[in-house]
Amino acid sequence: NISYFSFSNQNIIKFIIFMFIKELIKGIFLNLDIDSLQKSGYIIMEAITGSTSFNLNTPTSDIDKHGVFILPIKDRLRYDYIDEIKDEKNDCVYWEIGKYLELLAKANPGALELLYSPEKCILQKKAVFDLIPKEKFLTMNCKDTFIQYAKSQIKRAFGLNKKVFKPKEKEPEVLEFCFIWDGKIAENVKSFLAKKEINQKNVAISAIDKMENMYNLYIQLESDSSLRWAYGIVRDEKNSKDIQLSSIPKGFESSAIMFFNRNAYSNECKEYAQYIEWKLKRNNDRYEKTLEHGKGYDSKNMMHNYRLLLTAKDIVEKKTIIIDRTKDREFLFKIKNGEFEFDELVSMSEKLVDEIDVLFTNSNLPEKCPDINDLLIKILFTNEKSLSIIKYFRSLINFYKG
Repeated sequence: NISYFSFSNQNIIKFIIFMFIKELIKGIFLNLDIDSLQKSGYIIMEAITGSTSFNLNTPTSDIDKHGVFILPIKDRLRYDYIDEIKDEKNDCVYWEIGKYLELLAKANPGALELLYSPEKCILQKKAVFDLIPKEKFLTMNCKDTFIQYAKSQIKRAFGLNKKVFKPKEKEPEVLEFCFIWDGKIAENVKSFLAKKEINQKNVAISAIDKMENMYNLYIQLESDSSLRWAYGIVRDEKNSKDIQLSSIPKGFESSAIMFFNRNAYSNECKEYAQYIEWKLKRNNDRYEKTLEHGKGYDSKNMMHNYRLLLTAKDIVEKKTIIIDRTKDREFLFKIKNGEFEFDELVSMSEKLVDEIDVLFTNSNLPEKCPDINDLLIKILFTNEKSLSIIKYFRSLINFYKG
């Protein structure tokens, strides 16, 4: 009963509209970055992660941070709702509670490791974060995420090994993938023409009907004084990205049949582009370390890959996630220092993957986690910043009391 307040319904409406517009204007300019997030009071969990939390850091290691925040309800309902904030290097990543719970449900390794952060690494934590039942998120999904991620890293290591020892510094050329078939063997078209002392500019090709990537090859000698119709298999040997077809005058006989291995050329171009991108973006310190130990793999990456497998083993055997890997530090640093041959390390990793796979098969871990929708609602309405409507009415009452 609020009859003792001397204000009209009209004043109440005006006040609510004023508060709504005030918050709306503030919301229009919502542009959260890490600095503004730190000052907002929205963060409910923040911890040091990465090498430092694993006790695998060195004096030159970066300090990684992960965190979870809760936006006010009005901002969660925006069309440009922000579910993740991170810096350019991905050293600091913060997830909005909705996205964080989704990642946990999918057994995302980074999200789970944050959930099991040791006390010494936690920078701030609100009680509402403890509403998340961390043991409930250790499910059979961990088998797929941890092991599949480890396998992808092994594959990535294979790729780096290839980039280090077989760098693709030369851009592929179309003619390198064109071959002449004489009925017995395939010969590269450049070699074929060189033997005949013919410049490719004096060659023309036309498609063979119903035979994909097969072409009749014609030669128009330089001594031919008639109208030119041969302008080359490619326009530019170094820069052309495809062959060019010509219109062949009637009466000319084909000199050979040419095959263009288009798929191989396309794959080579893709690998070349990936190599150039990797070369531009690679971590030069880690690359120099790779060259230094001479084993041809990113040793830091493989160290964390093996650590992840050890974590997966802990999940299935001990039903927890052990972040601090002090007990494994010596062995893991041997990997980081390149003391294992590449094939030996891959073999060790694959053996551990097989062992973990069997453990998961025989484990009693739940198939899936609890309903995250119910958990999300509980967290949102427990968090004081999500109850902004109550603040409005408290402000309203205090306003008219005063």
